[in-house]
Amino acid sequence: MTTAIEKQINKEKAQQSVQAEEMEAEYRPPQPAKWDISERSIRYVLSISVLLITAAYFTVDRWEQIQGLFQKPVEVTSLLEPEVGLVDSGPQALIPLEPLAEQSSSGQIKRQSEPVEVSPAIAALPALGESDGLYRDQWAELWSNKLLLSWAETEQLVRKATALADNLAQGKIVRNLLGVFKPGSPFMVDLLLPASGEEGSVDLYRLDPASYQRYTPLVNSIVSANTDQLLVFYVRLRPLFQAAYLELGYPEGHIDGVLLKALQNIQAAPVLDGEVRLIRPKVMYQFQDQKLEKRSALDKQLFRLGPENMRALQQKAKELELAMPEVLN
Repeated sequence: MTTAIEKQINKEKAQQSVQAEEMEAEYRPPQPAKWDISERSIRYVLSISVLLITAAYFTVDRWEQIQGLFQKPVEVTSLLEPEVGLVDSGPQALIPLEPLAEQSSSGQIKRQSEPVEVSPAIAALPALGESDGLYRDQWAELWSNKLLLSWAETEQLVRKATALADNLAQGKIVRNLLGVFKPGSPFMVDLLLPASGEEGSVDLYRLDPASYQRYTPLVNSIVSANTDQLLVFYVRLRPLFQAAYLELGYPEGHIDGVLLKALQNIQAAPVLDGEVRLIRPKVMYQFQDQKLEKRSALDKQLFRLGPENMRALQQKAKELELAMPEVLN
């Protein structure tokens, strides 16, 4: 049974507990206010909208600057500029018409010192697969010979010309690339000695010098072309030639080196003066002299031109080789 004293003690403890809770509540730090959900959402939306508008403004401004780089005319100070997409399409280049080469007393061909002037005007090149029209227009300015002009009546001209140069640089001839350059009259020989009938015996022939005349109109047209005009044509289409060269599967290198090597190979072939003897073990004629037969396909094709045509073509190749550094530099 609870006594009066215990009741008094319990009452005092209860009062003390209430006072402690009141004091704790008085000094308890206030709780942070809760955000209103709808207000926070509105703030997020506004912030994101401002960011998107700002980013869009700077993006559009930057894109207009980039487009301006391609729309503005570009000044070219060197023909060595390797960038694909630029070509001289303005007024015709200023080309001196006087002879470009002179011959010294020792027979060496010397280039004249006057530099070649090329107009700096440029315009965008077409894509490689769409460049036939440009090639035809430029090609028509170089030739009066119908046979040479007919070359441009084919398709994929830049690719074909590049592949032809690449093969010449390797000493090869690809007949289907030559196309229209094939002479119309047949190859002519004279029978010197028929086969004896013994095993391994074959007919012996002499290459008829009249066969050389089949190539004379073509060679005359090539050697009479203005050397600098030929090189200006090359420079105008040079980025396209380089793109076509890379398409052939070469990871490095430049079409300039390919063209120089082709010109050097033409000059390096020996000129055959005198009688040229042939045999025909199967379908095709072969040189009786096995040293000649082992020469490159390019050399053997040059032999068929005859000594006069061959020397004229080699001189033209020499002029082009000597002129290239002046034009490209």
